[in-house]
Amino acid sequence: TTTTTTTTTTTSTFAAQDVSMAMYLGVDTEDDAPANVTGGPLVLLVHGGPWSRDNWPFDPMTQMLANRGYAVLRVNFRGSRGFGKSFERAGDGQWGDGILGDLKAAVSWAVDKQ
Repeated sequence: TTTTTTTTTTTSTFAAQDVSMAMYLGVDTEDDAPANVTGGPLVLLVHGGPWSRDNWPFDPMTQMLANRGYAVLRVNFRGSRGFGKSFERAGDGQWGDGILGDLKAAVSWAVDKQ
């Protein structure tokens, strides 16, 4: 048999510290999906770079993890491409404090949302 699942990815903008970030939260939308349960497990997928970015379209890793019951958070933290030069430059010299702070703030936001 072939089992297919649908992953719904929602886009949010979140202000953390001194920047506003775009992020994507993917969950399995099957009625019995564990990720639909409040307080379910959450995976933070961090893109390479920092001069890279996450995109809206289908992501196979998000699909695989959501299919197995995880909510999946992908964040375009400061320094990510595609959001203007000032946002990209905001990551310069911030690989520790700024970028990690963005990721921590995004996880806190997602946990509070659940």
